[in-house]
Amino acid sequence: MSGTKRLHTGISEYKDRLAEAYLSFRLKPVEDLLFFILRMNGIPLHIRKRLFSAVSVSLLLIFFKGFAETQDESLSDPSPYFKPASIMGAPDDESPLEPSLREMSEESLREIVLQFFQTPHYRSLRGYEPCLLEMQRRGGKVWETFLQKTYRDLSRRMVEIHPDLEEIPGNLYALEMLTVLRRLQGNVDPLAVEVDVGQRLIIRNGQLPRIPVALRNVDVGKEAVGFTAGGNYRSGRQARWRVELRNEAGEALPMLEYGFGMGGGIFSELMLEPGKSWETQLELRNFISLPPPGTYTMRVQYHNFRVIASLDELDDLVFFQSDPIPVRVERISIPHREGLHSDVMNLLNELDPKAPINLVAGTYGEWAHDFLAPDTIQAQILSMGLPAVPTLIQALEQQDLSPRKKAHVFALLFSLTGEHDPRNTTALGNCNYVSRGWSIWGGMENQSGAGGLSGREKGSIRNKRITDKAQDLLTSTWRGWLQTFVEIQP
Repeated sequence: MSGTKRLHTGISEYKDRLAEAYLSFRLKPVEDLLFFILRMNGIPLHIRKRLFSAVSVSLLLIFFKGFAETQDESLSDPSPYFKPASIMGAPDDESPLEPSLREMSEESLREIVLQFFQTPHYRSLRGYEPCLLEMQRRGGKVWETFLQKTYRDLSRRMVEIHPDLEEIPGNLYALEMLTVLRRLQGNVDPLAVEVDVGQRLIIRNGQLPRIPVALRNVDVGKEAVGFTAGGNYRSGRQARWRVELRNEAGEALPMLEYGFGMGGGIFSELMLEPGKSWETQLELRNFISLPPPGTYTMRVQYHNFRVIASLDELDDLVFFQSDPIPVRVERISIPHREGLHSDVMNLLNELDPKAPINLVAGTYGEWAHDFLAPDTIQAQILSMGLPAVPTLIQALEQQDLSPRKKAHVFALLFSLTGEHDPRNTTALGNCNYVSRGWSIWGGMENQSGAGGLSGREKGSIRNKRITDKAQDLLTSTWRGWLQTFVEIQP
């Protein structure tokens, strides 16, 4: 049979399933089902990939919506126990999760979980993990037995759904279920988050370090677990990781607002054998803000496929976390340097207020010389390093300092400390900026890894007018920062 005839036959045979998927599960499961149809009808992998790259998402939606409109209206309500827009909806749906899982009978909860497995992309559905966690909350042998059987059945069934992956066990797709099963059994999670910073992490001179982390298979049942290697890093941070910092009172510090770059990145779904680990490094400055001097407790957290780096709460997710790590943040020690104050002030006085505001996002060095030449006044101040910071903050208090010169000072302070980025405010006005880029890599021993890097990024901000209110606010912020974080050595 020709490829075209096989495709036609497959679409006719699975018409009902495609319509139901469109109405209940939206786009991604429809793509999975289309791929399944092509595969089951003998269409080679390279042809399938060409079809998906050639057909736009919008055309796919129009195509399958036509099928859906010919179906019985009952397809939009595939189960009496849930609403497709809530439990079976997309993970970014913020409507109330109905029905309430805590009020649900055991039979209803069991039925809902089995409903998830009618689509290959069940893990991305909104209610999947909350349902597993509700079983964990209820506890007992009944749920342990149910998940044990479901886990085994799913492992076999996933091989049938993905015949191209016959050499890979079905439990590639069931880490969350295995995790809840182990918790019901009173065992540790199958995936451990390990952080190599010694017994205590000490943060000195305002420098948040890069820390080595690893995901290790420690499953008591010696199951090989499926995990997502790489991906979600093109913003410059690995967004499936999260760093939680709590103060001595046990209160969680706010998550870092991180608005640069896009997500995505090269990834693969691999099996992690018992005792094996996948390793990478995390830039703490991309996950947390520098906290005030003091003692804290840090946990590094990981989710297998969801972006969690900026989430305030993880209550509805099956995630993994490290043991608590003691953290001590020390004040920034700046040695007194004779004549430095007058040197900085003299340079500021010579600075032309009309000069372009060129902001270096990162430690100034040779890499930025073509952007900000070493003989410029800004570069000379940056070359002084942290000792120039107190004088720059004091200069902001001068009544005769023009708004343009204040904007230059804000740019210099951010470059020197990495704190209080002024680009998203109206304290800076129009400016040019450059950042050094990032490099992210991760992998397993004796296997090729995955990751990416970016080159230098240059950009500009235009059509922003400086406002006194924004500059006064940022000046006050820097005044408080100096009092809290800095210690001047005699």
